[in-house]
Amino acid sequence: MVLIRRPEPARSPSPSGGFSLIEVLIALAILAITLVGVLPLFAKSMSNNAEGNQLTEVTNRSRLHVESLLSVPFDAPALTIPVGETELETRELYSQTEDRWYEEADFPANQTPLYTRMTRVRQFSVTAITDDDLELEDDEALVGGTPPTSVHLKEIEVRVNSGPPSTLNIMGGRKTVTLRVLKSS
Repeated sequence: MVLIRRPEPARSPSPSGGFSLIEVLIALAILAITLVGVLPLFAKSMSNNAEGNQLTEVTNRSRLHVESLLSVPFDAPALTIPVGETELETRELYSQTEDRWYEEADFPANQTPLYTRMTRVRQFSVTAITDDDLELEDDEALVGGTPPTSVHLKEIEVRVNSGPPSTLNIMGGRKTVTLRVLKSS
């Protein structure tokens, strides 16, 4: 015997034709729970982007200064160690309003520096690296006034920090980039 089923009649929609208040409240609660879970991700993303941008700026400012020092002659004043000293060190502060670097003593008192830059130059004989180690020791540095024929290498170290020397940034700590290069005669 074969049974034949009749299709059930389609149900008619409710007379109101919309959502009930309870359905809307449940949907809003689900949406709120989802948003509360996702919002911290957006906040962290914004913080990470700000820190990444800051680190990129500090890195680029360090690289630009190193490249400018590498392009000057070996005996240029910017790379000349004062007589009797073992290093030349300069500290500069960056003014965002004037878009330029100032010597620390000349920085306008009414401004806050955006970056600080320390540049250190030391000079060495080629014998300082003959021990198969490129790490240059402080006691191997040649003093200023050494005959130019004895100076073969100049170590240039540029350190750039974001913000003034004693502050922290809103989006985390200060960013510091240090670049060290050797320039040969």
